[in-house]
Parts: sequence; C-alpha cells; structure tokens
Amino acid sequence: MEEILKQIALENGTTVSSVKREIEFAIHEAMNSPQSRATGFWDELANDGKEPSVETVIAAIVLQVKNKMKS
Repeated sequence: MEEILKQIALENGTTVSSVKREIEFAIHEAMNSPQSRATGFWDELANDGKEPSVETVIAAIVLQVKNKMKS
C-alpha cells in the first residue's frame, strides 16, 4: 500500500502524508453523504461509527471491483 501512495505522491508532486490526508478527508466527506448507496457501503466498513483507515477503504474498494469483474 505504501508503494501505491508513494507513486501517487510522485505523480502529483506531493508527499505521501499529503496524499493520505487528502484520502482521509475524502473518506470523511463520503461518510457524511446522505446517498443511500453510499450509506450502506460506509455502514459495512464503519460499523463501530469510526472512520476506517485509508488502507481499509482501498482494500474494500478493490474487493468490490474484483467481485464485479467476476460477475
């Protein structure tokens, strides 16, 4: 995961910590979305009400993509 974040930072002329902060901000904003489809996704990832880590969110998205590719 760290290598992916490094590559994103390099391609965007920024730091890994900045990339993580931006993703964390996006997670925060998305978790507060009133869209029912989004709410279901976040309820699954954050059943304790806490924001999931960047790594957890990316892993969940990758799993969803893999599952969609199989069907």
